[in-house]
Formats: sequence, C-alpha cells, structure tokens
Amino acid sequence: MQKTIPLILAAMLALGATAADASIHYVCEAARGKCPKPPVPPAPPAPPAPPAPPAIVGQPAPATPARPAPPAPPAPPEIDLPDIPAAFHAACQGKVDGTRLNLTMRPGEGMGGVCESEGGKMVFHLRSYHRAD
Repeated sequence: MQKTIPLILAAMLALGATAADASIHYVCEAARGKCPKPPVPPAPPAPPAPPAPPAIVGQPAPATPARPAPPAPPAPPEIDLPDIPAAFHAACQGKVDGTRLNLTMRPGEGMGGVCESEGGKMVFHLRSYHRAD
C-alpha cells in the first residue's frame, strides 16, 4: 500500500502532462509601427542527474553502475506568424489612427492590432496573435 500511492500519483501526473493543450499566444508591446518577429524560444535545460541510491547503515555501499542522465527534451518549435489578411487592412479604412481592432480569422484563431496611417492609407499592424490547437 505504501508503494502504490506514489505510483498512482506519478501515473496521474504523467497523464496530465501528455494531455496538455498546445496553443500559441504572441503579444507585441511596441507603441507604433510594425512589431518584430517573435524570438525563438530557448532550448529547455537538461534534466538533473538521478540521485545516488541510499546507503544502508552498517553495510558497505553497493557497487552499482552509474545511471546515465535522461536525455534533454527537444527544443520548442519556432513560432510562425501568419500573414495579415487583406480584409484586416480593409477593416481599418475609415478608422481613426490608433484604433484597436480584434478580429477572428477562424474559430480559435484571432489577431489583435492597431490601425495606423502608412503611406497615406490606414493599415492594420499586428499587436497580438492567438491560436488554440
């Protein structure tokens, strides 16, 4: 009974980790103009080495071979932002400079941005992007 409870908890944590939802959320903090592409996320750190086996009092330490550290997880994928649809630029026509718009591309995917004057016409500048997978 003492060993089954931690085993059950570990199994539940593993199931929860694999069932996590993947989504993308990008926010640009620039006040005006175009935002730079988002940076590539850093590679995750390598996991720690496993602990040494416990020593038994009164007996010499067992000669166990060293366990190799688990491999590092793969690097996250690069965020690829889609092009801004022409309909989003058209939505800015007739709007005041600095007007904020939140537009939906399809269910679960949308862009937020600001209408700004560029070259004599109003254009949509991306400020946030969200996609739920």
